[in-house]
Amino acid sequence: MSQTTQWHPDISALFAIIPDDAMSPLSAVSNGLRRHPLCELISDPEEPSGLARETIRSMRLVNQNAPAWMSRLRTRLLDAGNFADAAAALGEIRAYGALAMAGLCPQAIGQPANPDLKVDIDGQTIIVEVHTRQMDNAAQEKLDAWANEVKAAAPPPGISVRFSPPIAPFGEPDPQKRGDTVIANMISRIAAVKEREHQFQEGLANVLWLDLRSGPVSMLVDTSHALPFASRHGRISSGALWSAVYGTCGLPIVEGPSHRRHVIVPMGHNGKFRGRLTKLSGIIAACGDGAVLLEHPRPAVPLPLRFRNALLTLMDFRAECSVCAWGDDAELVCRTVNAQEISLRAIVQNLRQPPFVYQDSYASPTRIAGLEE
Repeated sequence: MSQTTQWHPDISALFAIIPDDAMSPLSAVSNGLRRHPLCELISDPEEPSGLARETIRSMRLVNQNAPAWMSRLRTRLLDAGNFADAAAALGEIRAYGALAMAGLCPQAIGQPANPDLKVDIDGQTIIVEVHTRQMDNAAQEKLDAWANEVKAAAPPPGISVRFSPPIAPFGEPDPQKRGDTVIANMISRIAAVKEREHQFQEGLANVLWLDLRSGPVSMLVDTSHALPFASRHGRISSGALWSAVYGTCGLPIVEGPSHRRHVIVPMGHNGKFRGRLTKLSGIIAACGDGAVLLEHPRPAVPLPLRFRNALLTLMDFRAECSVCAWGDDAELVCRTVNAQEISLRAIVQNLRQPPFVYQDSYASPTRIAGLEE
């Protein structure tokens, strides 16, 4: 990138860590609508997005406090042939930066088969494993093919045409599969993240940091998905994050494709914290509009109070959408989740009454392959 105008200070800071000439080859790598994740950061060098500024500032903290890890991350970031790993590296950088800005002094581990980060607080070690959710491969291929078709059918000069791309980052529903919807796919994909848990450690508090700010995924999942349901423009939809964590097999999943019309299907598996053994103490979901903490109702090792309080100091933390043991009340998460489930089941009964129109797929729960009940 040639500097013909004044760069934003954060862009200049990025080039101090990753030189401009090292990034230049990435600009030539394109496929459909996809750009290399590093190129996304510098798409507007004069006025970068809020996410770009946050990522670069986090990168500066990593470079300052964990230079050896930054060196390994730099190799991954500059890989022109692996967009997914570059995006994952940026997710790890953002998680480090957020924990550091919360005053938690994260330590980078970042070795293969090991967790990414750890935090020592009040004599207790907390393991933090970061997962950056990418767009479903089949959905990405379809989006790329659509972009190529649009490019080939470009209108003549002087004629403006608007196109709406088909976006289903977690996979499109299969019309032949009973109970398959966009929301149901989101829930099953999120519930399956890090299912083997081999990076987490017995006897320690373990946190899954779920980065949902990469590419089209960021347009579909916001912090309202940490609630059991949300209302938008006369439509009710289940919260994909809440259901993936606290849902149970057979729980109603609601999707509102249009005004006053809803599809209601049964959840085909248990959530991460229901009816299955897990080492996790909680999940932090970082969305485009903020971050939430969803704690386990009965964790093997609870999160310490100071860790929870530190998250409250983050500028974009959404306490009102989080499910936490505030006040160190060990039973509060259980009571909260039970009350939220009662509310969800009750509003589903409302949606089965006029003036709403609904399509009910409740003959039998659909089992989602690869997930244990």
